[in-house]
Amino acid sequence: MWITLLHIALFVLVYLFIPNNPMMIIGIEALLVLSLVSMVMVYRRMMMPLKQISEGLIRLKEQDFTVRLEETGDQLTDQMIRVFNEMMQHIRTERAHIRSQHHFLDLLIDASPLGMLILGFDEEITRVNPAASRIIGIETHQLVGSHLKDFESELCQAISSIDEERDVIVRLNGYQKYHIRRAGFYDRGFNHPFIIIEELTQEMVKTERESYTRVIRMMSHEVNNTVGAINSILQSMVQFIETSNYKSESEPYLVALQVAIKRNEGLDLFMRNFANVVKLPQPSIVEFDLIRLLDSVVLLNRALAIERNVSLVFDLNQKVLLVKGDYSMLEQAFINMVKNAIEASMQNGEVTFHWLKEERCLVVSNEGVEITEEVKERLFSPFFSTKPNGQGIGLIMIREIFNKHHIRFSFTSTKGKSEFRVWF
Repeated sequence: MWITLLHIALFVLVYLFIPNNPMMIIGIEALLVLSLVSMVMVYRRMMMPLKQISEGLIRLKEQDFTVRLEETGDQLTDQMIRVFNEMMQHIRTERAHIRSQHHFLDLLIDASPLGMLILGFDEEITRVNPAASRIIGIETHQLVGSHLKDFESELCQAISSIDEERDVIVRLNGYQKYHIRRAGFYDRGFNHPFIIIEELTQEMVKTERESYTRVIRMMSHEVNNTVGAINSILQSMVQFIETSNYKSESEPYLVALQVAIKRNEGLDLFMRNFANVVKLPQPSIVEFDLIRLLDSVVLLNRALAIERNVSLVFDLNQKVLLVKGDYSMLEQAFINMVKNAIEASMQNGEVTFHWLKEERCLVVSNEGVEITEEVKERLFSPFFSTKPNGQGIGLIMIREIFNKHHIRFSFTSTKGKSEFRVWF
C-alpha cells in the first residue's frame, strides 16, 4: 500500500513542477509506472513466501502436520521452505509411529493376562485392563474414576496400602496368592503410577497338584499292593485258626489278627481318600435347588452337630435357590465345609447359612478359636491339618471341586469368626 501511495505522490509532483514539457512528463510517468509494476512484483515475491510460512506456522500451532508449502523460485526462500517441509514430513512420520506404538501398547495391555491399573496424580484410577477387572472382581466402569481404598475388596485394600514402588506377594482368603508390583512412568514431565497384578493362585495350585498327585499315586500303588497281600495272608490265618481244633487257645491271636486287618483297612481307606482328590471327574452341570442340597448336607452332619451341641441355622430368606453345577460333587464340598465349621465351633455355638441375593453368594459362618496367621497361610496346603487325626484333604477337596466348577470362593477368619463365601 505504501508503494502505491508513494508513486501517486510522484505523479502529482510531476504535474505540478513540470507542466510545460509533455515529453518529459510522459517519460517520467512511464518510468514511474515501470517502477510501480517492478515494486509490486518485488513486494509480491517477498510477501508470498512469508505468507506461506505464516500459514504453515498457524497450521503447526493447530497441530495440523499435513500442510506442505510450495516453492517460490527464490533460492534462499525455497531453502527455508524445503527445511520446513522436511520438518513437517518428519513430524508426520514420528506422529504416525507414535500412534502405531500407542495402538500396539493398548492392544498389548488389553490382551495381557496380567492385571494393569494406571493411576492419576491423586491415586485416582484412570485406566483398567480386562485382566485387572477380572482379578479384582469389579467392573471396569466402576473402577475408572474411583480410588482403590473406596472398595471393600480385600485385594483392593491390599493394593491401596502399597504407596511406594516395590514388589509385594499378597495372600488372601486363605488360599489366593498375588504378586503385586507398583512402579511409575513419566509423561509430559509428570510421574504416573501404575500397578501390575499377577494372580499366582492357579499356578500355585497347579504346581501343588502335580506334586501331590505324583506322591499319592506312588504311595497308593505301593500301599495297595502291600495291604492287599497282607490282608489276604491275615484272612487265611484267621480262617485256618477258626476251623482248627485250637480255636479257644488261639483267641488272643485271633484278636490280634482282627486288629491288624482293621488297621490295614484303615490304611486302605486313608489312601483311597487321597486318591479321590486326584481322580476327581469333570463335573456334570445341571440346574438344581441349592436349598435342597443344603438340607441334605445338614442332615448328614446333624449327628456331629448334636454331639458338639452346635446349632445349624438357615438365614436364606429364599424358598428356592436355583444354581448350576454337579450336584454330587458340590454336595461333597459342602459336607466337608460344614463338618469343618462344626468341628471349629465353640460349645453351644452356631453355624449359619446366609444368602446374599445381589451377589448370588452363599455365606457359611461360625465362631470359634481364632486362627493364627501361620495356620491361615497353610490352610489349603496338601496334607496340612490342625486336627490330631486329620488327613489334610478336606479343604483341598473343597478347593478342587470349586475350581473344577470355576466357582469363586473365599475363606476369611477374623477374631474367631470364620466365613466361607461361595459365589454362584
